[in-house]
Amino acid sequence: MNIEEKDILDSLAKHYRDIYYIHFADSNRSWPGQGHIDFKKIVAFLKDCNYYKTISAECQYYPDAGITASHWLSAVKELYKENEC
Repeated sequence: MNIEEKDILDSLAKHYRDIYYIHFADSNRSWPGQGHIDFKKIVAFLKDCNYYKTISAECQYYPDAGITASHWLSAVKELYKENEC
């Protein structure tokens, strides 16, 4: 969506009822917060829409899969924590 869509939130708003899983990777294919995608706005939108389905990692394994997975999970947990009501 980062490449194809003019506005990620606009696209999500139009189609969120049809979304059953989402891949979270930043613009540089790293974990959220390492590129330029505004995941805070995306997570806030998903929570407003009551999206509690699957969010998966789609990241490069750098420096390795375990470290990447750990950073990805920490970043996503923090994003959801920041958007608590």
